[in-house]
Amino acid sequence: MSARQNMKDIRQGMTVFTADGQSLGTVERMQGNALMVGGQSIPQTVVSRVTKDGVYLDGSYAMGQHEGEMRIAVAEERLTVGKREVDLGEVDIRKTVTAEEQSASVTLRRDEVHVQEVDIADRPLREDDDAFNEGTIRVQLSGEEAVVSKEAIVTGEVVIEKDTVAEEHTVSDTVRKEHADVDENLRQTRRTTNVDTDVRRGTAASKTGTTGGDNWEELREDVREGGKKLRG
Repeated sequence: MSARQNMKDIRQGMTVFTADGQSLGTVERMQGNALMVGGQSIPQTVVSRVTKDGVYLDGSYAMGQHEGEMRIAVAEERLTVGKREVDLGEVDIRKTVTAEEQSASVTLRRDEVHVQEVDIADRPLREDDDAFNEGTIRVQLSGEEAVVSKEAIVTGEVVIEKDTVAEEHTVSDTVRKEHADVDENLRQTRRTTNVDTDVRRGTAASKTGTTGGDNWEELREDVREGGKKLRG
């Protein structure tokens, strides 16, 4: 719908809304290509649509100036806290090998030779008797020795668990905020200037010799009012 068609549908008393739904008041009257709302002239170029609920303006209205109105943005910063994954480091678990001396008892058997000569009753020499021959008689001896071997066995385990814990932290930072202040000194200066002007006007009038009845009384009243303003 064009702006011209929008204006045809606007009626007195309709509510006017900004683009974000804020009410500006009601339509007082149509004035040329603009509508008067709360003593303010709004051009038809900012009218977005007209419905039975009211008149809606587009986003350009809040950004521009309308009939001497000046809008100054006042901004501030707000702190927003988010979260992100970070690397907090590593945990090293080391295994070391130590050596220690251990002892174990074992029973070993071995052969021993005991030689003794004993006397027996005399008897005749037999054929299997090895008599009158020199030589060496060897007796084989045997025994047990300890054999050491090692076996690796598992005697325990190291269990490693990783848990996630939540902690409350307070984050602080500096934020900026704008404020709008009115210079009151400017207003005081303007009032003083008006008083001075009134006094000078009254003095000038007296010098011209204007002594007519009504004019003279008005002059005296202006001078008295000017004096009151100076004393105030």
